Amino acid sequence: MAIVSKSLHHSNIAFLLDSTKYVEPENAAFAQLFSGAMGKGARFTDDPVLRAKVLTLPALGLRITLEAGGERPRLRIDDETQAEPDKSSLTGYAIHALRNLFPQTPFVAYGFNYDIFFKTRDVVPIEDIFEEYFDEEAASGADLRDVGIQFTLDKKKSLEVWFVKVVSPMEVAVHLNNHFPTGHLPAATELQSAFIKCYDDSTATMEKFRYGR
Repeated sequence: MAIVSKSLHHSNIAFLLDSTKYVEPENAAFAQLFSGAMGKGARFTDDPVLRAKVLTLPALGLRITLEAGGERPRLRIDDETQAEPDKSSLTGYAIHALRNLFPQTPFVAYGFNYDIFFKTRDVVPIEDIFEEYFDEEAASGADLRDVGIQFTLDKKKSLEVWFVKVVSPMEVAVHLNNHFPTGHLPAATELQSAFIKCYDDSTATMEKFRYGR
């Protein structure tokens, strides 16, 4: 696939916490994360039914979410600014939030998530892709709006989970999760480099996207 442009719509970093050693942070710990100008306009919600806590920080374009109701508690830090990874402070904020909210609870895995839009040079024939999997009569009487594919690449030290959707004749939307099943947190500079590299590497994969007959 010939790519004309690539843009990041959204990104986050998530940590899966060790449920056997989980110590839930007090609400005050969220309020103390960022002070002064960084904390201006902050909003905090606590839903005891869903066991979810959300801290929104407009001044930083950041949202911090703790979801403790699942099998494994998860801390997610979202960058709402749409900044490209090489211009984002997300990794630094994520490390700060993890260490201050969970000084006693280890994590067992972490991951990067990206929502990316690729514009193509050529028209992507969604009907042809659809008909690789379905008889053309499956869409009889209907307009085919989009078509997608999901796959997972096991790279031994990490997993790449891809959701690829052709959303218009010349645009492909991708949700990419780079999952690292380790409780070892790299140094801040290494984490930032990995965050940038995983995003940059997605281009090489999408350039190999073939379609049509």
